[in-house]
Amino acid sequence: MTAWLCFIAVVVGWGSSFFGTRMALAGFTPLGLVAARNLIAATLVGSVAIASKEARPDRREAFRLALLGLVMVGASNAFTSFGQRYLSTGIAGLLNATISLWIVLLSAAHEPPPRRVWAGVGLGLAGVALLLLPGKAQRISWMGVACMVGSTFSFAWSALRLRRHPSKVSLVWTLTLQMGATGVVTWLLGLVTEGIFSGPMTTPVWGALIYLVLVPSLLAYGAFAVLAKRWPPSRFGIYAVLTPVVAVLLGSLWLREPFTPRMGVAMAVILAGVALVQRH
Repeated sequence: MTAWLCFIAVVVGWGSSFFGTRMALAGFTPLGLVAARNLIAATLVGSVAIASKEARPDRREAFRLALLGLVMVGASNAFTSFGQRYLSTGIAGLLNATISLWIVLLSAAHEPPPRRVWAGVGLGLAGVALLLLPGKAQRISWMGVACMVGSTFSFAWSALRLRRHPSKVSLVWTLTLQMGATGVVTWLLGLVTEGIFSGPMTTPVWGALIYLVLVPSLLAYGAFAVLAKRWPPSRFGIYAVLTPVVAVLLGSLWLREPFTPRMGVAMAVILAGVALVQRH
């Protein structure tokens, strides 16, 4: 039951994160947003870790988790935030579904998948190709696509590495180290590049930031960490089938983003491929 609750938290939390990111980028630069949400989240969960007197990791393990967090949280969040400068909420969420395909490809050497899984990967990639074909009714930025490829690859690689080399450090300290390292590094990078803020800090921007901290960063990421330990990659990766649906619905209903027929067909093909990969 706990695993399924975590699964629901991941789907809703990460599916809605694209909507929250779109809203927050009205006031933050991409790196500024990643820094702000992770610094606040790290402070909150770090306070819990200290108050609960959880055993602290040694320096070597703390350094390893921090570096892994820079890839899993930092690179993934940063690429997604930059990608949403060029892509709609729905398209970004849909391309994010390819995390499941990356997980299969990257784990193939250690856990060879059956032919059915390779067919699912091919189907998913065909859907992405259909989505990216040029056309009058739909044009997609290749810069945005490149950012989402970077985001999905970095997350899949680090998630598998963490699963193969699990840490005995408690979840609260793991989150504190990973998000704290991400927050500090992206804050410094933001200061020397575009800065932290890009516009006025309105109520919707603050609301989006708070939501991103509490739900996608803390609730969903924590739930994913639990899920990754309880379910095999081929099973916990199924969240990627549902999060794009949440992202597309929020983008269409709240932001009035266009949803073209070709986008609908591409979504069906991609999700069919991902579902085939995850089917037992």
